[in-house]
Amino acid sequence: MKKCKSCGALQKDERTTCIDCGEMLDKSLTDRELESAEEMFHNQLEDMTEDTDELRVTKFDLVLIILHILLTIAITVLTFINPTGDEDVGITLIGVLIWNIVCLVKLAFPETVLKLHILSLKFRYSKGRKIVSIIFLLLDAVILYELIT
Repeated sequence: MKKCKSCGALQKDERTTCIDCGEMLDKSLTDRELESAEEMFHNQLEDMTEDTDELRVTKFDLVLIILHILLTIAITVLTFINPTGDEDVGITLIGVLIWNIVCLVKLAFPETVLKLHILSLKFRYSKGRKIVSIIFLLLDAVILYELIT
């Protein structure tokens, strides 16, 4: 393989000019240079793939996960301590605690959440819609029976 000094593209040994930029090509790469170029290409490809993977946990996601964990711990402690003594606050704090846990799971395990969502959609659009249709037919039958009698 040959590497263009102008644009960095890898070319076949038979080529004398770069098909990407038209520059003249030098001699073929050594095995070591070829390995290095392939490794660099592989790393760039990995970086590009990671940047486009919507289901990967990013550094920002990790910061959000840590914040949710800290807030979940704080809310749990406040739920048990209940510094205001108000009974309604405890119920509100439990609701916020549950919401925090849901957000934490969605951030930490995006692939699992997506698989569960797909599974629920499959049920909803295959068996679920039939079950709902049967329930409404039964309700229609009950209403029709009540109207007749």
